[in-house]
Amino acid sequence: MKRLAIFALVFLSALRFPQSGFAESPPESFLHPRPAAAFPFAFWKADAAGATPTPSASPSASPNTFVATYSSDGDTNGILTFAGKNFDAGGSWTNPHTAGYVVAVRSSDETGTATHIVNHAVENTHTSNVANSWIAIDLGSPRSAVLDKYSIRIRSGADPRAIRNWKLQGTNSTASNSISHLAAATWTDIDVRVADTTMANTGSTWVTYTITGTPGGYRWIRILQNGLNGGAVPDNYFTVSEIELYGTLSY
Repeated sequence: MKRLAIFALVFLSALRFPQSGFAESPPESFLHPRPAAAFPFAFWKADAAGATPTPSASPSASPNTFVATYSSDGDTNGILTFAGKNFDAGGSWTNPHTAGYVVAVRSSDETGTATHIVNHAVENTHTSNVANSWIAIDLGSPRSAVLDKYSIRIRSGADPRAIRNWKLQGTNSTASNSISHLAAATWTDIDVRVADTTMANTGSTWVTYTITGTPGGYRWIRILQNGLNGGAVPDNYFTVSEIELYGTLSY
């Protein structure tokens, strides 16, 4: 070790003080070393605390896009199916809410939970009997969707209380995914239906709707039931069991 230390000192002295004399200035390359970016290989950068090195951040790429084209009710072409594959068309599907790929929130849970809405299975699920009940999906940052169609499946069972009055809405701004913050957010109407009887009041029925308004590109999507359902005795239970979204997703 002593020999190595002596050698290092001699080597450094030779760099700083050439044999031609102490008065000679150090070489230009010593005063102005070659910038790291000029080297043909990447440098790794440790933080000030000396943590495990991480590569320098690369410039952000343009967003990827996924076009979800409707083919039939309950198909596997939709945006939420794609989300369940962790936004990889070749991936294996799992419930995207359970996996943390998206967040599903419902205004209340009397039977079942919001996760059923993206579960690829019909469920006997619904909110409490409260006016203006809703279901919202957070696609996650930096994702947004421009929708052209959407599918709704009503819950299983007798007298499923088919949806009749609702708004499909979007937003890009909410303080959090809490029920109170989502309820207070400013939503833009994408599609509005009033006294729509397209869906039969039969359990597990699918219906697909074409967007009638201006779709925009939104991270959060919500279906707000703003009127009575189509039950034998109409009330405010929101009984949508599954939804799927179609259009162009930026992610």
